[in-house]
Amino acid sequence: MKKLFLLVCVFCYSLSYSQENYRDNLIDYFHEGVIYLENGEEIKGKILIDELFPNCFRNMIYYINTPEEEDFIIRKNKLKKKFYKKIKPKKVLYMTIENERKFVSIKYADLTQLGLNSIPARRMFEEMDEVSEGPIKLYKDYKGIYLEDGKTVDELGKELVLHPYKILIYKDGKLKSIRNVKLQDYIMDQAEVFKKYEAERYGDLTEDFSTLVKSGLKEDDYYEDDLIRLVNDYNEAVSEKN
Repeated sequence: MKKLFLLVCVFCYSLSYSQENYRDNLIDYFHEGVIYLENGEEIKGKILIDELFPNCFRNMIYYINTPEEEDFIIRKNKLKKKFYKKIKPKKVLYMTIENERKFVSIKYADLTQLGLNSIPARRMFEEMDEVSEGPIKLYKDYKGIYLEDGKTVDELGKELVLHPYKILIYKDGKLKSIRNVKLQDYIMDQAEVFKKYEAERYGDLTEDFSTLVKSGLKEDDYYEDDLIRLVNDYNEAVSEKN
């Protein structure tokens, strides 16, 4: 029974964007980009990125790279199997969008909520480019909207303007929600950074992060600037020692 339920969820999920896109101008959400595959190949084309419906790129990548495909979407304003291509994140290393944004394929299970995304799998997450190179990285996990809430796309979209994504933290091959970690465990091997953290030199990050973020009383991005400063200080400290 559990297996059957999972198959039904996967089937319904896979159709959620291709059958109904809820957009009057779908072609505007296809952006020039490059998909870099694990086998070394590169795919150039226009990639579907719609932050209000993140499953269209998080769990499956939709793209077009022929004039016929683009013309069909412009005329019909929908996805049809013959006029788009798709690829699973497990075959992808990363993809770049308009030479500005980078989405990386990483294994992740969202343990903050029930649903298909709570099952461990390779998914695409946008790298936060404000973070310097180093062992810790931060990623955006776009929340998206659920139309069964009884509101229109525009109404629900406005609610996401201030808090469009959750923040994920990556180190030592593991990606987790910042709601499910102890930040001190990520930085304590760099003594100077850890001292600053304990001395509350990173705003409210130390003082109330645990209680307010994990309880949901504060959104992840309330701490975003302080978290980026902390991670950058840590990465730079590691780099200096190497």
